[in-house]
Amino acid sequence: MVIQIILLAGAILLLTVFVRQWDRVRTRAWKRLAFLAFVGANVYAIVRPQDTTWVAKQMGVGRGTDLILYLLVIGVAFITLNTYMRFRSMEKKITDLARTIAIRDAQVLNQDRISLLNDTMRVSSAAAQAPTPEVEHAHSPGS
Repeated sequence: MVIQIILLAGAILLLTVFVRQWDRVRTRAWKRLAFLAFVGANVYAIVRPQDTTWVAKQMGVGRGTDLILYLLVIGVAFITLNTYMRFRSMEKKITDLARTIAIRDAQVLNQDRISLLNDTMRVSSAAAQAPTPEVEHAHSPGS
């Protein structure tokens, strides 16, 4: 009886956190429904453990706890695969973003260099075309 209260409190806590974060969670609808079904099945299994054993025997498994363990293994494998795929997707997005930023920064740097080179060429061209002031040589009276 005590374990049932603890497990039900845990299921209610999971459901509460999930519902409170509903608008912030960016998951597909089928994952949301699957989570709700998962919590519902947990509550049912906690309240009626003998039904879990009956379902397990119908499926050829000896005990309800064994069936739950097998389902848990499949669930953990699914979550692991899903997390791995999300991580790979995020890595690809970060790589693409880094490449885009590097290309943009290189283009900006090249534009700055071209502008500086044009300014330098304009100044040196203007200096070459400017008339040079004649320097008067001082003549000494003896020469």
